[in-house]
Amino acid sequence: MGKHAIVFGASGIQGWAFVNELLCGEDTNEFSNITALTNRALPPEYTLWPESSRLRLVPGLDLVNNSREELEDQFKKKVPDVESITHVYFCGKYEPPARVKLTRITQHTSGSRIKPKKSGLILEC
Repeated sequence: MGKHAIVFGASGIQGWAFVNELLCGEDTNEFSNITALTNRALPPEYTLWPESSRLRLVPGLDLVNNSREELEDQFKKKVPDVESITHVYFCGKYEPPARVKLTRITQHTSGSRIKPKKSGLILEC
C-alpha cells in the first residue's frame, strides 16, 4: 500500500496549489491516494485539477463549528479509508481550534482516535 496524503483547506490558495503539486508536480507518483478536504462545497470542475483516480475531494468538514465528537464522526464517514492516511497537511486559513491538534508520530498506536498507520502527522480531535 502506498502513501495517502490528506490536505485540509484544499480550496484556499495554498491548499489548492499544494494539491495541484501532489497531482502534477515532479513526484506525481509519491502518493497513491490524495484526499482534499474543504469546509464548503466545491464542485470538482471548479478546481481545475486534472482528473485522477488518486484524488478524492471531500467537502463540508467544518473544524471550527463542530464538537470533537461531531468532527470525529464526520471524518470517519467522509473519509472511509482514514486508517490508511500517512501524511496530513494543514493549509487552512486559520490556526486549527484548540480541540484539533497536529502531532508528529513514528508509528500507529492501536486504540487511538484518528491516526495514520505510518510515520507522518496525526490529527487528534
